[in-house]
Amino acid sequence: KELSDALQLYPYSLLDPEQSRNFAICGLQLTPAVLDMLMPSLTMKDFRALELDGNEFVNARDGIFFAVGFIKNNPRLEEFVWINNDLGSMDNANHLLGALCSLPSIRRIHL
Repeated sequence: KELSDALQLYPYSLLDPEQSRNFAICGLQLTPAVLDMLMPSLTMKDFRALELDGNEFVNARDGIFFAVGFIKNNPRLEEFVWINNDLGSMDNANHLLGALCSLPSIRRIHL
């Protein structure tokens, strides 16, 4: 909750446009409640990179929907990293790749 609140209050408009706008979540257990809390904080913040590495989702589909939501709400995303996380199914993988492929700004994908 504290992280979510801090992300919402951070004055992103004060960042130098050249400053890196990366967001990483690594090695955490992410329940649906935590993901629901984080998503509004990460919406339209102009992030350029998202790294999800070694996280444990209660359901792989929850992780995929979180990633897709982040992708759709950060249209200038250039880099996406999804490593050591469970995809769960081919349908989930297709859903994730569909979101990434629809993003004209994406330059690097690491799965």
